[in-house]
Amino acid sequence: MTEPATILIIDDDADYSCLLELALAEARVNNPIKSIHDGSAALIYLRQVAAKSQLAVDSIPALVLLDLRMPKISGLEVLRWIRNEPRLARVPVAVFTGVEAADEQSQALALGASSLQVKPFAYRELVQTARSLRNQYLEPHELKHAA
Repeated sequence: MTEPATILIIDDDADYSCLLELALAEARVNNPIKSIHDGSAALIYLRQVAAKSQLAVDSIPALVLLDLRMPKISGLEVLRWIRNEPRLARVPVAVFTGVEAADEQSQALALGASSLQVKPFAYRELVQTARSLRNQYLEPHELKHAA
C-alpha cells in the first residue's frame, strides 16, 4: 500500500503551522505534512515537486494549506503560480487568512482557491476545520486513488 500524499502547509507563523499539524493529527489525518514558512521557499519547493511529478504522480501534494499574508512572496502569488503550473493546477488549495480583507479574499477566489476562510485561532475550531478539510479534500482523494 502506498503512503498517502503530502499535505503542504505554507504559513509564515511557525507556531500556527505547529498547531495546525496537531489539529490535523487529532482529526485523524494520516498524510505526511511538510511546512514551509515563506512564499519564496514555497515556490522553490513547488517547482521541485512539479519537476518530480513528471516521474512520479505521488510527489504531488494531496492538499495545500496556504496563508495569504507572508514575507517575500504573498500567498496570492503562490496561488497564482500553482494554478498556472499544469502539473499542480488541480491540487486543492485551502486559503487561510488572519484578517478579513474582502479584496484579498476576492482575489484568492478569482485565482482559483478551493476554499477560503479566516484562520480559526481557538484550538477546537482548528480541529473542526481540519476534520472538514479531511472530509472535503482527503477522503475523496484517497478513494479516487484506490479505485
